[in-house]
Amino acid sequence: MGPVWERGGPMHKHHVITASKNMQELSEHPDLSQRAVYADLFGFKYSLSQFEHNEEKTARTRLFGRVLHEQKARLQELEPAIRSRLQATLPQVLSGWLWTGDAYLVQTAPALRRLAGTLMCDLLIGPTLADEPELREALLQHPKDMISFAKAYQVCPKFLAPLVYNLITHEDQAMQTIMKRLIPVAAEEVGSWKAPQEEKSLSILGNMINSSSGNDYWTPHRIVQALSGIWFAAAQQPRTILDFVLLELYSRPEYIPLIRHELDAAGTLDFNKLE
Repeated sequence: MGPVWERGGPMHKHHVITASKNMQELSEHPDLSQRAVYADLFGFKYSLSQFEHNEEKTARTRLFGRVLHEQKARLQELEPAIRSRLQATLPQVLSGWLWTGDAYLVQTAPALRRLAGTLMCDLLIGPTLADEPELREALLQHPKDMISFAKAYQVCPKFLAPLVYNLITHEDQAMQTIMKRLIPVAAEEVGSWKAPQEEKSLSILGNMINSSSGNDYWTPHRIVQALSGIWFAAAQQPRTILDFVLLELYSRPEYIPLIRHELDAAGTLDFNKLE
């Protein structure tokens, strides 16, 4: 049985590492780095298609850093498409919940998971691929599979981990769907990605393909494997933040008219005003 990770409390000893040399040493440690902890928490070897967290650290770090830097620089270009998708998706999400005549009765977590996940799919692979129902559902399902497996992975004997993973994920159905559809795209096979070039260049997938060109380490399988890791990390945070904000507003309804007044006073909102 592997270690059970838990949040530190008042009785735990905390060590703060500030020296750059020591931080680098810790980040590269095979057992104590953040990657190692995450790999042990979530069982990446199983949930990310045989992902090895210590393999080619430099190649991965450089690509991730370059991709994230370039995506941040393109946020203003992405904003109109995200706004359009939000306006189209929100009514679809709400339609599945009860309308009382003046409000919807909504369970925030599943509703926001669907809303934020749909928007994040566009950022990850572009609207054309994200509009493929089977692929979109697989992307939305995969983070839930990883969380479910992570809970079991902490308490099951490691020799049973492959069996437990297959039972929880229906034999890795979501991940295999993602790999099967996106590996040809990462390999740049003709006809595998019928989207405008601008859309491709604005997506994380297109950015990763371009940034890894000429590097033999980045095979199509590794690109999609790494993309799935980025997706897992990115899919949770927006939904969690939105969930927190809505629950805070629910508990403090007096803030709602103040926020509406501020938004009305701002006029038309665009990327520059929101920033």
